[in-house]
Amino acid sequence: MRGLISLALILFVALSAQASAKEVTYLLCKVDGEEYLLWYELGEEYSGISSGHYLKYFDSEIPNCKSLEKGYRDEVHVSLSCYRSPEKLYLGPKTLTINRMTSKIEIIEGFDLSPNGHRGKTWAGVCRKAKQKF
Repeated sequence: MRGLISLALILFVALSAQASAKEVTYLLCKVDGEEYLLWYELGEEYSGISSGHYLKYFDSEIPNCKSLEKGYRDEVHVSLSCYRSPEKLYLGPKTLTINRMTSKIEIIEGFDLSPNGHRGKTWAGVCRKAKQKF
């Protein structure tokens, strides 16, 4: 009987540890001939008209798109907005949309209302899932 209780306790601890492990997704995206690494971690689940997960964390090598303002992942898309870089405030904020079915990425840089009149841009490319090598 003690053996059965010990086995149940070990199984419970192992399942709890697995449930609390981070799920970080790594993507390599090729946009206009350049390759960028980006990664995100899922946060709370949401439901309503559609369901999915909010993004808890995001980072990337995409210029002027280092930290997450807001984002989510559902069955079809990963969508997020990046905070502006304090060093490049003249650039508009970026919005990324990745189609999980076709693996296409679209990056939109919004207009900046500065006197310079920086115009927005749109880039397109393709992403693939990346795995850590070690």
